[in-house]
Amino acid sequence: MDFISRTSSALLLVSITFFLCGFTSASDSSRSNISSSSVFSDVYQDFKAFDGDESTRWASAPKGNANLTIDFGQRVAFEQLTISWEAAYSSSYEVQVSNDGQSWATIFNQTDGKGGVEDIETLNGVGQFVRFKCLASKQYQHISIWEVNFHSPKIEAILQTICERSARSDGPALSRKDAVEELLRHGVKEIVFSTRADGNDGHWYANIGYWAYDENDMLYGKGGRLCKLNIESGKMDILIDDPEGTVRDPVVHYDAEKILFSWRKANSKVFHLYECALNGDNITQLTHGDYDDFEPCYLPDGGVAFISSRGKRWVNCWLTQVAILYRCDGDGGNVQQLSANIEHDNTPWVLPDGRILYQRWEYIDRSQVDFHQQPLYRRQANPQHQRRFVNQLAGTRPPRTQRPCGNCQQPARPRPHRFNHQYFI
Repeated sequence: MDFISRTSSALLLVSITFFLCGFTSASDSSRSNISSSSVFSDVYQDFKAFDGDESTRWASAPKGNANLTIDFGQRVAFEQLTISWEAAYSSSYEVQVSNDGQSWATIFNQTDGKGGVEDIETLNGVGQFVRFKCLASKQYQHISIWEVNFHSPKIEAILQTICERSARSDGPALSRKDAVEELLRHGVKEIVFSTRADGNDGHWYANIGYWAYDENDMLYGKGGRLCKLNIESGKMDILIDDPEGTVRDPVVHYDAEKILFSWRKANSKVFHLYECALNGDNITQLTHGDYDDFEPCYLPDGGVAFISSRGKRWVNCWLTQVAILYRCDGDGGNVQQLSANIEHDNTPWVLPDGRILYQRWEYIDRSQVDFHQQPLYRRQANPQHQRRFVNQLAGTRPPRTQRPCGNCQQPARPRPHRFNHQYFI
């Protein structure tokens, strides 16, 4: 969800970030655990392939081959299993067992899998560990599994314990009571937020537009809502409810009298920028056309900076569209391109001196996989004077930037990113 809050002073805006604690592979006292070679994000953690919930799944990072391993803490027998693959299935994989997690024996070898629900009824193995060694998906760069069922009460009981422990560590850092008290202590009375279903691709940037091979195969999720939550009473007002549409990126104006957001209506394939009053009235469409406009922020001169696919670009290493930085007047007119980047710009925000801080994905002199990142840049609110703000180029896995924020006393909001760097205009 995308959040931004306002206080009763109508001037101080406070951003809220909820951090999820991921499951680690280190064994606890029971010695049982689940680990993987990688996870795509916190949403797709490895234990979710064994939690008995067919609506959750594990997904690896988009790096090709992937492993998924269980340490049961004791020797167990494997006689059969069922794998429910997501679309990013592995057509070639091995099921292996081990007593020490070092030496492995293959008990099943698939060379021509078709995905979907795959039943394996001829297993014959015993071990403390089992590993799914997956080769890369034919269509995707990652591997994803909805659920694995071993059809063994003993194994399922162990897995239930592991997954319950993992789910607890995956919970919120604060209880609801503590979170409310902390927000009220800082004067936060209301939170404006949006909800939407996840996209259909898995890449952090692939949630607008369509696949290159089919203009009707859309990437966005549905279930769009714009909501306002009263912190003290817990009452939530639904300002916009569009089950077939998508609402995202809300931001409250500096005077706390209106909300700017991006909305793909149910009868549309593209996102446009909209404004409405804090009670949801007076909805006004600002931008128009055949391109996606999203991630807006208010500018000091009354204009709006935003990200748009108007640049007509495609991701160099994938099949989806690129969006870069633009600006427009407060009524949506006079649209100007601010960036000439060939890959994505993201999450513009205004610094105290009026410059725009934003994130930029680039491939300059680096691997497109190992350095899949977005430096922070800054620039003026015009097409000139772009400067790097934060340099994170060392190493093959640079740290992630949660969001650009020029000053802790300035309005800011959290948004999800992957391997980001931040720049100015």
